Amino acid sequence: MTILTVEVDPPRPGDSIRTLRREFDNFNEGTIFVRKNGKTERATSGDIENLEERSRGSRLELDLRLAGPPEMAWFDGDSVEEAIGRKADRSRAAQLNRARNFSNAGKPTNVLGQLDQMATTALFGTDKRSKDEHRAEVEAWHEKLSDVAMQHWLDRYMIAGHGVYALQLENLTDQNFADVEVRLRIEGVRVQDEIPGEAVELPTKPKPFGRGVGLADFSNVSLDYPMLGTTVHSPYDPPDVSAFRCDDGSFQVVWQVGHLRPEASRNSGEFCIVVHALRAEPHLTIHWSATSTSISGIVKGSLEIPLAACQVTIDDIEHELSS
Repeated sequence: MTILTVEVDPPRPGDSIRTLRREFDNFNEGTIFVRKNGKTERATSGDIENLEERSRGSRLELDLRLAGPPEMAWFDGDSVEEAIGRKADRSRAAQLNRARNFSNAGKPTNVLGQLDQMATTALFGTDKRSKDEHRAEVEAWHEKLSDVAMQHWLDRYMIAGHGVYALQLENLTDQNFADVEVRLRIEGVRVQDEIPGEAVELPTKPKPFGRGVGLADFSNVSLDYPMLGTTVHSPYDPPDVSAFRCDDGSFQVVWQVGHLRPEASRNSGEFCIVVHALRAEPHLTIHWSATSTSISGIVKGSLEIPLAACQVTIDDIEHELSS
């Protein structure tokens, strides 16, 4: 059989505005239509301004995508903080109970217990701290842990890849766009523009009560080595994505793309979208805009990504809060 194939190319800069050629259904001749999200709709005033810019041959045609997990991870910040607090309180109580039991035990009466006590004293020496001094050390440790534990867990959350995305921008024209800048606006979340290479360190627990300082006691020795794979930005290599909080509580992400050649695409650095509470909508909406110094006007759009059905809990992340 004979088959007719018709290919309809997208409009290009310099193309004129197309209108309805005759009256159809409830639309008059001359009505202007545009395509949006797979639907044909009557053009708004903003659409007509964009069409006019296109007809003048100066249209910023860009496609922006979000590269990362297909669903947006989220957690209940209040629940995680409460769970961290309970873990810290249990560890504090365990340390104080051990000190209390050690004091109440006194000197062992059997031979094996006496030998064990003598060996411990030979290795670690005699503890010169009082119970009150040990308690003060434990309370100071608990306070420091409470200050950094949530950040430690959140660092592990980001290192595991939850909420970590990059942007992909494509030039849909045969023109060169100079100094392109992309801005995102996201409400009800936090945005971290740098993914840590390792989590913030937790404070070291005090030595158990009854244990002195000996040659074999390395419990408080900390050896710091640079972590392999950690990203280090030199003064000559600044990150291309930056995020900051606006006065209304929303976050704005700015990506300095630079020059974008005809039909070229570029990926941004990674950043983390931290959804720290359940949202009323089952998705997260990201509004974006892009500009170029070589083309007048602004191109705008929005991205939607569904939220994961289940939240991330404290023990879904590998952490050191129980050690």
